[in-house]
Amino acid sequence: MDGIYRDCAKPTLEQDWWKQDDQDLPGELDLLHPKYKIPVHCFAYVGHAEKTSTWKLPYRLADGSIDD
Repeated sequence: MDGIYRDCAKPTLEQDWWKQDDQDLPGELDLLHPKYKIPVHCFAYVGHAEKTSTWKLPYRLADGSIDD
């Protein structure tokens, strides 16, 4: 094979982060973005949940409804 190749590991239960409910993530719902005043689950991209500077593309309102 040319280049770099690595077998893709099958995801385990610990790696299935998308199946976790937001309520299972401790402390994240208490943290609000300093500018928008909304929690982490209202953003389309979150680089690191504890660093609000990595939260990008807010698309939900504080009540959880989709922002038109």
